[in-house]
Amino acid sequence: MVRGRVCSRLDGSETIAELGRRLHVPAGMAHDWWNAGEEEAHIVVEILPGARIEEMVVNLFGLARGGKMSAKRMPNLLQAALFAREFEDVLYFTKPPRPL
Repeated sequence: MVRGRVCSRLDGSETIAELGRRLHVPAGMAHDWWNAGEEEAHIVVEILPGARIEEMVVNLFGLARGGKMSAKRMPNLLQAALFAREFEDVLYFTKPPRPL
């Protein structure tokens, strides 16, 4: 946590990150984070190994540049399903439930 206020949810437990705090998320643990304040928040994220994550981020930005994102900055349902399937080795969505 570098600047601002970020709330995180790890394995169902929510907490507000403090400046300078480090948070470790084990592989496979469901987690989420969001800006919990009025100002812009800055965090540093390190993911190891990172090659597939980098590929996923490049694809996500490509969807955004291609106009395939909603006003809430999410891919449409079909794009989200294809994206989730392609990158299920490094990411999985908890909502909507996977069978959907």
